[in-house]
Amino acid sequence: MKKTTLTLIIIGVLILISLISSFSYQLGKKQIKVVSVPEITLLEKSKVIQSQRATAQGEVKEIKLAERNITLAAEGDTLSIPVREDAQVIALILSKKDSPPESKEIELKDVKVGDRVSIQIEILPAGKFEGRSVSVLPVIPQ
Repeated sequence: MKKTTLTLIIIGVLILISLISSFSYQLGKKQIKVVSVPEITLLEKSKVIQSQRATAQGEVKEIKLAERNITLAAEGDTLSIPVREDAQVIALILSKKDSPPESKEIELKDVKVGDRVSIQIEILPAGKFEGRSVSVLPVIPQ
């Protein structure tokens, strides 16, 4: 009798675990919301949204000066960003360890592979984007 009771308890626990797993899976599926194209179009045309900007930050992996294009890499991801002709390009320079960085205006050709940069990007219609400004981040002394 004890073996039968133990077997029934184990079966009951397994059924309970199965039900909880199934319920959790179904609950998780309902939280995913796919944004449709009409919703994105409404965002682009909205008078309420004043700006569609983002920041891209990472290590420079490639620069194509003729196309004004910088490819950044961060945490295994890469993104190629076209940079506007009138984009401001600055280098942040640390002169002393405990002082704030100074900024110096530079040209896009002064940005090198391996530099850590932050690019302010503007999101354009049809899923395109472009860099509005490029900041070469300072190397922090050890």
